[in-house]
Amino acid sequence: MVGYDASPGSRDAVRWAAAEARRTGGPLIAVFAVDPNPVAPPFAGPVPTDGIDEANLREAAASILGELEQVLRERAGDLEVRTRIPLGPAAPGLLTVAEEADAGVVVVGATGHTAVARAVLGSTTDALLKAARRPVVVARGTGDPDGDVLVGIADDGSSNAAVAFAAAYAARHGKRLRAVHGWSPEPIPGLGAVELWGTDLDRGAGLADELLRGPLAPVLERYPDVPVEVEAVPEPPGQALIDRAAESALLVVGTHGRGALRRWLLGSVSHRAAHVAPCPVAVVHGRCEL
Repeated sequence: MVGYDASPGSRDAVRWAAAEARRTGGPLIAVFAVDPNPVAPPFAGPVPTDGIDEANLREAAASILGELEQVLRERAGDLEVRTRIPLGPAAPGLLTVAEEADAGVVVVGATGHTAVARAVLGSTTDALLKAARRPVVVARGTGDPDGDVLVGIADDGSSNAAVAFAAAYAARHGKRLRAVHGWSPEPIPGLGAVELWGTDLDRGAGLADELLRGPLAPVLERYPDVPVEVEAVPEPPGQALIDRAAESALLVVGTHGRGALRRWLLGSVSHRAAHVAPCPVAVVHGRCEL
Protein backbone atom coordinates (compact mmCIF):
# COMPACT_ATOMS: atom_id res chain seq x y z
CA MET A 1 0.00 0.00 0.00
CA VAL A 2 1.30 3.47 -0.85
CA GLY A 3 0.36 6.98 0.16
CA TYR A 4 0.08 9.32 -2.82
CA ASP A 5 -0.54 13.06 -3.14
CA ALA A 6 1.13 13.80 -6.53
CA SER A 7 4.22 15.26 -4.83
CA PRO A 8 7.69 14.20 -6.05
CA GLY A 9 8.24 12.22 -2.86
CA SER A 10 5.00 10.31 -3.26
CA ARG A 11 5.86 9.51 -6.87
CA ASP A 12 9.09 7.94 -5.62
CA ALA A 13 7.01 5.97 -3.14
CA VAL A 14 4.72 4.72 -5.91
CA ARG A 15 7.68 3.55 -7.99
CA TRP A 16 9.11 1.63 -5.04
CA ALA A 17 5.75 0.14 -4.05
CA ALA A 18 4.78 -0.80 -7.61
CA ALA A 19 8.09 -2.59 -8.19
CA GLU A 20 7.69 -4.53 -4.95
CA ALA A 21 4.04 -5.38 -5.66
CA ARG A 22 5.01 -6.82 -9.03
CA ARG A 23 7.75 -8.88 -7.43
CA THR A 24 5.48 -10.26 -4.70
CA GLY A 25 2.46 -10.69 -6.98
CA GLY A 26 0.18 -8.67 -4.72
CA PRO A 27 -2.05 -5.69 -5.55
CA LEU A 28 -0.92 -2.08 -5.24
CA ILE A 29 -3.30 0.01 -3.15
CA ALA A 30 -2.83 3.74 -3.78
CA VAL A 31 -4.28 5.95 -1.02
CA PHE A 32 -4.98 9.67 -1.25
CA ALA A 33 -6.19 11.08 2.09
CA VAL A 34 -8.59 14.01 1.86
CA ASP A 35 -8.56 16.39 4.84
CA PRO A 36 -11.15 19.21 4.65
CA ASN A 37 -9.66 20.76 7.82
CA PRO A 38 -5.88 20.75 7.41
CA VAL A 39 -3.71 22.00 10.25
CA ALA A 40 -0.59 23.90 9.23
CA PRO A 41 2.62 24.12 11.26
CA PRO A 42 2.69 27.15 13.59
CA PHE A 43 5.20 29.04 11.43
CA ALA A 44 3.23 28.49 8.23
CA GLY A 45 0.46 30.94 9.08
CA PRO A 46 -3.29 30.31 8.86
CA VAL A 47 -4.68 27.82 6.38
CA PRO A 48 -7.38 29.36 4.16
CA THR A 49 -10.65 27.46 4.49
CA ASP A 50 -12.82 29.43 2.09
CA GLY A 51 -13.93 27.27 -0.78
CA ILE A 52 -12.77 23.98 0.77
CA ASP A 53 -15.46 21.45 0.04
CA GLU A 54 -15.25 17.75 0.81
CA ALA A 55 -16.96 16.72 -2.40
CA ASN A 56 -14.60 18.83 -4.50
CA LEU A 57 -11.59 17.47 -2.65
CA ARG A 58 -12.73 13.90 -3.20
CA GLU A 59 -13.33 14.62 -6.87
CA ALA A 60 -9.85 16.09 -7.25
CA ALA A 61 -8.29 13.15 -5.40
CA ALA A 62 -10.21 10.67 -7.55
CA SER A 63 -8.99 12.43 -10.70
CA ILE A 64 -5.36 12.33 -9.53
CA LEU A 65 -5.59 8.66 -8.55
CA GLY A 66 -7.27 7.89 -11.88
CA GLU A 67 -4.35 9.40 -13.75
CA LEU A 68 -1.92 7.45 -11.60
CA GLU A 69 -3.79 4.21 -12.19
CA GLN A 70 -3.75 4.78 -15.95
CA VAL A 71 0.00 5.39 -15.95
CA LEU A 72 0.64 2.28 -13.88
CA ARG A 73 -1.50 0.12 -16.15
CA GLU A 74 0.31 1.43 -19.22
CA ARG A 75 3.71 0.66 -17.71
CA ALA A 76 2.78 -2.56 -15.91
CA GLY A 77 -0.39 -4.03 -17.34
CA ASP A 78 -0.19 -7.11 -15.13
CA LEU A 79 -0.21 -5.06 -11.92
CA GLU A 80 -3.50 -4.99 -10.02
CA VAL A 81 -4.14 -1.41 -8.88
CA ARG A 82 -6.72 -0.38 -6.30
CA THR A 83 -7.43 3.13 -5.02
CA ARG A 84 -8.82 4.46 -1.75
CA ILE A 85 -9.72 7.99 -0.62
CA PRO A 86 -10.08 8.13 3.17
CA LEU A 87 -11.40 11.28 4.83
CA GLY A 88 -9.22 13.09 7.37
CA PRO A 89 -5.49 13.54 8.10
CA ALA A 90 -3.11 11.39 6.08
CA ALA A 91 -1.60 9.22 8.82
CA PRO A 92 -4.86 7.94 10.36
CA GLY A 93 -6.30 7.44 6.88
CA LEU A 94 -3.34 5.39 5.73
CA LEU A 95 -3.39 3.32 8.92
CA THR A 96 -7.11 2.61 8.58
CA VAL A 97 -6.80 1.47 4.99
CA ALA A 98 -3.74 -0.61 5.85
CA GLU A 99 -5.65 -2.43 8.59
CA GLU A 100 -8.73 -2.98 6.45
CA ALA A 101 -6.68 -4.27 3.51
CA ASP A 102 -4.21 -6.17 5.72
CA ALA A 103 -1.42 -4.48 3.75
CA GLY A 104 1.97 -6.14 3.97
CA VAL A 105 3.76 -2.79 4.03
CA VAL A 106 2.92 0.93 4.01
CA VAL A 107 5.06 3.03 1.67
CA VAL A 108 5.36 6.82 1.88
CA GLY A 109 7.57 9.41 0.24
CA ALA A 110 10.37 11.35 1.85
CA THR A 111 9.74 14.84 3.17
CA GLY A 112 9.57 17.75 0.76
CA HIS A 113 12.06 20.53 0.13
CA THR A 114 10.17 23.47 1.63
CA ALA A 115 9.81 24.08 5.37
CA VAL A 116 6.05 23.54 5.26
CA ALA A 117 6.38 20.34 3.24
CA ARG A 118 9.02 18.98 5.61
CA ALA A 119 6.86 19.75 8.64
CA VAL A 120 3.59 18.37 7.23
CA LEU A 121 5.01 15.30 5.49
CA GLY A 122 7.44 14.72 8.32
CA SER A 123 4.63 14.72 10.87
CA THR A 124 2.74 12.17 8.75
CA THR A 125 5.77 9.91 8.57
CA ASP A 126 6.43 10.22 12.30
CA ALA A 127 2.82 9.39 13.13
CA LEU A 128 2.97 6.29 10.93
CA LEU A 129 6.23 5.13 12.48
CA LYS A 130 4.79 5.42 15.98
CA ALA A 131 1.44 3.78 15.35
CA ALA A 132 1.75 1.36 12.41
CA ARG A 133 1.39 -2.34 13.21
CA ARG A 134 3.14 -3.26 9.98
CA PRO A 135 6.40 -2.24 8.28
CA VAL A 136 6.61 1.33 6.99
CA VAL A 137 8.93 2.11 4.08
CA VAL A 138 10.09 5.68 3.49
CA ALA A 139 11.17 5.93 -0.15
CA ARG A 140 14.23 8.10 0.41
CA GLY A 141 16.89 8.67 -2.24
CA THR A 142 18.23 5.80 -4.28
CA GLY A 143 21.20 4.52 -2.30
CA ASP A 144 22.90 1.85 -4.38
CA PRO A 145 20.24 -0.21 -6.23
CA ASP A 146 22.85 -2.94 -6.68
CA GLY A 147 23.94 -2.80 -3.05
CA ASP A 148 23.21 -4.99 -0.05
CA VAL A 149 20.21 -4.98 2.25
CA LEU A 150 21.44 -3.28 5.42
CA VAL A 151 19.76 -4.06 8.75
CA GLY A 152 20.44 -2.82 12.26
CA ILE A 153 20.49 -5.55 14.90
CA ALA A 154 20.31 -5.60 18.70
CA ASP A 155 21.89 -8.22 20.91
CA ASP A 156 18.68 -9.22 22.71
CA GLY A 157 16.50 -10.53 19.86
CA SER A 158 14.31 -7.39 19.81
CA SER A 159 15.30 -6.69 16.19
CA ASN A 160 14.21 -10.11 14.89
CA ALA A 161 11.17 -8.66 13.09
CA ALA A 162 13.42 -6.18 11.28
CA VAL A 163 15.88 -8.94 10.38
CA ALA A 164 13.03 -11.13 9.10
CA PHE A 165 11.79 -8.31 6.85
CA ALA A 166 15.30 -7.61 5.60
CA ALA A 167 16.06 -11.29 4.93
CA ALA A 168 12.80 -11.78 3.02
CA TYR A 169 13.53 -8.71 0.90
CA ALA A 170 17.09 -9.90 0.26
CA ALA A 171 15.79 -13.33 -0.78
CA ARG A 172 13.27 -11.83 -3.23
CA HIS A 173 15.88 -9.57 -4.80
CA GLY A 174 18.83 -11.96 -4.74
CA LYS A 175 20.89 -9.68 -2.49
CA ARG A 176 23.31 -10.09 0.37
CA LEU A 177 22.14 -9.24 3.89
CA ARG A 178 24.50 -7.00 5.83
CA ALA A 179 23.65 -6.94 9.55
CA VAL A 180 25.26 -4.20 11.62
CA HIS A 181 25.30 -3.88 15.40
CA GLY A 182 26.60 -0.67 16.94
CA TRP A 183 27.17 -0.83 20.67
CA SER A 184 28.15 2.74 21.54
CA PRO A 185 24.91 4.45 22.58
CA GLU A 186 23.40 7.44 20.83
CA PRO A 187 24.06 10.68 22.75
CA ILE A 188 21.09 12.05 24.68
CA PRO A 189 20.63 15.84 24.42
CA GLY A 190 21.82 17.43 27.65
CA LEU A 191 23.29 14.19 28.98
CA GLY A 192 25.78 13.07 26.37
CA ALA A 193 26.32 9.37 25.77
CA VAL A 194 24.94 6.96 28.35
CA GLU A 195 26.83 3.68 28.76
CA LEU A 196 24.41 0.83 28.09
CA TRP A 197 26.77 -1.54 26.32
CA GLY A 198 30.47 -2.32 26.59
CA THR A 199 32.93 -0.51 24.35
CA ASP A 200 35.80 -2.98 24.31
CA LEU A 201 37.39 -2.56 20.88
CA ASP A 202 38.31 -6.26 20.82
CA ARG A 203 34.72 -7.28 21.34
CA GLY A 204 33.60 -6.88 17.71
CA ALA A 205 34.49 -10.24 16.17
CA GLY A 206 33.22 -12.28 19.10
CA LEU A 207 30.00 -10.30 19.32
CA ALA A 208 29.35 -10.67 15.59
CA ASP A 209 29.68 -14.44 15.94
CA GLU A 210 27.37 -14.45 18.97
CA LEU A 211 24.73 -12.49 17.04
CA LEU A 212 24.97 -14.84 14.07
CA ARG A 213 24.57 -17.94 16.23
CA GLY A 214 22.10 -16.38 18.68
CA PRO A 215 19.40 -13.78 17.92
CA LEU A 216 19.88 -14.02 14.15
CA ALA A 217 19.87 -17.81 13.86
CA PRO A 218 16.10 -18.54 14.08
CA VAL A 219 15.35 -15.82 11.54
CA LEU A 220 18.07 -16.58 9.03
CA GLU A 221 17.54 -20.34 8.96
CA ARG A 222 14.40 -19.62 6.96
CA TYR A 223 16.55 -18.07 4.23
CA PRO A 224 19.57 -20.40 3.84
CA ASP A 225 20.35 -19.08 0.36
CA VAL A 226 20.77 -15.47 1.49
CA PRO A 227 24.44 -14.55 2.00
CA VAL A 228 24.91 -12.87 5.39
CA GLU A 229 27.64 -10.58 6.70
CA VAL A 230 27.54 -9.54 10.36
CA GLU A 231 29.48 -6.53 11.58
CA ALA A 232 29.71 -5.37 15.20
CA VAL A 233 31.27 -1.93 15.56
CA PRO A 234 31.97 0.41 18.51
CA GLU A 235 29.87 3.20 17.02
CA PRO A 236 26.47 4.70 17.86
CA PRO A 237 23.88 2.51 16.06
CA GLY A 238 22.35 5.36 14.09
CA GLN A 239 25.65 6.68 12.81
CA ALA A 240 26.91 3.19 11.96
CA LEU A 241 23.85 2.58 9.79
CA ILE A 242 23.73 6.01 8.14
CA ASP A 243 27.43 5.76 7.23
CA ARG A 244 26.76 2.50 5.34
CA ALA A 245 23.37 3.39 3.84
CA ALA A 246 24.68 5.07 0.68
CA GLU A 247 26.10 1.72 -0.42
CA SER A 248 22.83 -0.13 0.32
CA ALA A 249 19.69 -0.82 -1.66
CA LEU A 250 17.53 -0.73 1.48
CA LEU A 251 18.09 0.09 5.15
CA VAL A 252 15.93 -1.79 7.66
CA VAL A 253 15.66 -0.68 11.28
CA GLY A 254 13.57 -1.76 14.25
CA THR A 255 11.95 0.36 16.94
CA HIS A 256 11.42 -1.99 19.89
CA GLY A 257 13.62 -2.25 22.96
CA ARG A 258 13.52 -3.06 26.65
CA GLY A 259 12.90 -0.24 29.04
CA ALA A 260 11.88 3.36 28.42
CA LEU A 261 15.44 4.61 27.82
CA ARG A 262 16.31 1.73 25.46
CA ARG A 263 13.09 2.33 23.50
CA TRP A 264 13.95 6.04 23.29
CA LEU A 265 17.41 5.29 21.93
CA LEU A 266 16.21 2.78 19.34
CA GLY A 267 13.37 5.11 18.43
CA SER A 268 15.89 7.87 17.77
CA VAL A 269 17.74 5.55 15.39
CA SER A 270 14.61 4.76 13.36
CA HIS A 271 13.53 8.41 13.36
CA ARG A 272 16.92 9.59 12.16
CA ALA A 273 17.14 6.93 9.47
CA ALA A 274 13.66 7.69 8.16
CA HIS A 275 14.49 11.37 7.79
CA VAL A 276 18.12 11.51 6.64
CA ALA A 277 19.23 8.16 5.19
CA PRO A 278 20.38 8.34 1.54
CA CYS A 279 18.47 5.20 0.58
CA PRO A 280 14.95 3.77 1.08
CA VAL A 281 14.30 2.93 4.74
CA ALA A 282 12.02 0.23 6.18
CA VAL A 283 11.00 0.70 9.83
CA VAL A 284 9.74 -2.51 11.41
CA HIS A 285 8.20 -2.59 14.88
CA GLY A 286 9.15 -5.51 17.10
CA ARG A 287 5.47 -6.42 17.35
CA CYS A 288 5.13 -6.93 13.58
CA GLU A 289 4.35 -10.53 12.61
CA LEU A 290 6.15 -11.41 9.37
